[in-house]
Amino acid sequence: MRGIITHPPDYYHSKDLFKSDSEIACSATKDKYSVIHQPLLNIEPKYYIPDELRMMMRITDILIRTLIDDANSKDNYSKITGGHTDNLKILIEAKCSCGVSFKTWKNKAGELEYTSLSSVDKKKILRLLPDELLFGVHEDTLESVIKLWKDFENIYHLITCQTTASISASEVHGIIKQFLCDFLTLVQMKREGYQPKNVTPYLRVLLYHVPHFLQKFGGLSQFSGQSVEKTNDVLKNICQTKSNKLDATKDDRLVRKRIENAHMNVAQRTRRKYTKTI
Repeated sequence: MRGIITHPPDYYHSKDLFKSDSEIACSATKDKYSVIHQPLLNIEPKYYIPDELRMMMRITDILIRTLIDDANSKDNYSKITGGHTDNLKILIEAKCSCGVSFKTWKNKAGELEYTSLSSVDKKKILRLLPDELLFGVHEDTLESVIKLWKDFENIYHLITCQTTASISASEVHGIIKQFLCDFLTLVQMKREGYQPKNVTPYLRVLLYHVPHFLQKFGGLSQFSGQSVEKTNDVLKNICQTKSNKLDATKDDRLVRKRIENAHMNVAQRTRRKYTKTI
């Protein structure tokens, strides 16, 4: 079902597909629709607005993973044919040239893993990497891959722009559908990394829900959880490097309190300085 993108734009917004709070709770008891817990709050939902930052990060994860798998498969093929086996290294250098720190390694199970990038780093990669992708991936699909990255950057700009309400939902749906068609074309070529499982729910939300909300509310940046994400990055960094890790929750709350106190002190000093100037 993941690869089916032929539904009309408003397919998932019909009243027949709406779920009430009681239906969601009932699904948890019957283990249906991947619902495993009862709702925390009994509030009847009207809209679930997707977080644009989280959506960008998860879809960029897919694009990064497919690039790595593509370069790795090219290296494996080159070992047999006697070609260059430094394609993954070239790809890593291209990513590092975008101003981010990026590495790959193999875990104990022999699976390839890579550096987890922050939201800021992923935005840099999304903006700069397509122009650096000259080598490292299969030549016959290089142009298609570059187009895929640039198209998603344009889509992300479109869904976060405050003036998007002037564009109809059907137009946005068509742009996103073309992006998914290009992705599925690489899947059909059975290129390593581009697999049906990579058409995740985030991509379907992008196609069938985002255009509807853009037309109704405008750019999704007004619903962004970027400030929360940034706080999480700060807390995670301090918790991992400057705490005993015995009680992560307590450490997080203390760090948050110190950050708030520091901001208050800066504001007070600025206010006193401004008062003296007057």
